[in-house]
Amino acid sequence: NTTVRAGETITLTCAVDGNPTPSVSWSKEGSGHSTGGNVFTKAGATKADTGQYVCTAVNTVTGNIQTRTASTYVMPSIISSYPGQTVNETIDFLKLTCISDGYPAPTFTWSRDGLVVSLTSVYYSNSVTRSEAGTYTCTATNEMGSDTTTVQVTVNYKPEMVSSTTNTSSWDRNVLSLQCKVRGVPSPQITWYKPGDQPI
Repeated sequence: NTTVRAGETITLTCAVDGNPTPSVSWSKEGSGHSTGGNVFTKAGATKADTGQYVCTAVNTVTGNIQTRTASTYVMPSIISSYPGQTVNETIDFLKLTCISDGYPAPTFTWSRDGLVVSLTSVYYSNSVTRSEAGTYTCTATNEMGSDTTTVQVTVNYKPEMVSSTTNTSSWDRNVLSLQCKVRGVPSPQITWYKPGDQPI
């Protein structure tokens, strides 16, 4: 077996002997293309060049066939991408899928804000929570190297009261200060009402 990196040259040798001197040809299984000579070379190897190569030696007496295998190693290249994902807490599910080219087949990891959350090409959450918001990174890796892609996930949740002013008083014509702290995604809009349910 011969292994080369993408972009390198494949060189395969077919050692034959015979009298009369055999005529030698090479073909790649499934391609239908052939070339002559004891040595087969292919510059600028790509993943498509991986496969079985057949050397055929023929003279007027008989024929002889030998096979060689060439593998082209290709660095991963992620071909899936996502725009920002927005989901609703407890209502929606979250599914992120990472697809990558490369040879040998790459392994995958998903991380959220630097913490590994999946060792497969898919991250899935059946009922998403706000803690799953963040920047997700998919990394595809083989012995040639790695490639990454990121997606920002936003988790919406309803407004929640954090703190508020319960009772307060102020002198006539003095400033009255009331405080209401809330959280939520998207940022909640706050409306104040005075007695009689009239918005201020």
